[in-house]
Amino acid sequence: MPNAGEACTVCNIPSNENYTLHTFELLVCVPDSGVDRPGSWVSVGNVVSGSFGPVQELLDHYRGVSGDLDARVRLRRHWQITAQIDEITARNLSLLANADMINAGAGCRIPLEGAGTIQNYGVYLEHVFQNGTTILGIRIWVAQIVGDWTLEFSDAWAQAPLEITSLGCPTEPDYPYGYVEFNYACPAS
Repeated sequence: MPNAGEACTVCNIPSNENYTLHTFELLVCVPDSGVDRPGSWVSVGNVVSGSFGPVQELLDHYRGVSGDLDARVRLRRHWQITAQIDEITARNLSLLANADMINAGAGCRIPLEGAGTIQNYGVYLEHVFQNGTTILGIRIWVAQIVGDWTLEFSDAWAQAPLEITSLGCPTEPDYPYGYVEFNYACPAS
């Protein structure tokens, strides 16, 4: 119990605007398929969870008899975005199936095909930090949506995984895979 007449104070903890929660908005630049306008950006809708990071292929070198690791060389690296989505739409299923939507009679069909060319898409991820003003944007020039997926039906919300893999873009020599951008100037070194 505070002493009588004691001032009521609350510890003032400075906020850290670098902390963040929640997921992101994911936009896909869809090639012209006759249904969408050429080069139109479409949202995949609600992203339940997701991630962004590199996928690397490393070559390790081990020292003779001791077998100690003494060097590593990165042979290849590309970037990957994963997103667990829960809006099951014709657009999202066409992305997962890597197929164009086709107007067929009164409905929209998505062909289920075997082998074939994997479509290329542009991708933009935008995450707004908890403070409501800091924005992290990730732009990938050209990507493919690949990976195994299963659409499960149950008494829970249906969800589907998107696995997006970046490809190098030779017409963007400064940023061949894209870029990560914050909406503020770089801090001084």
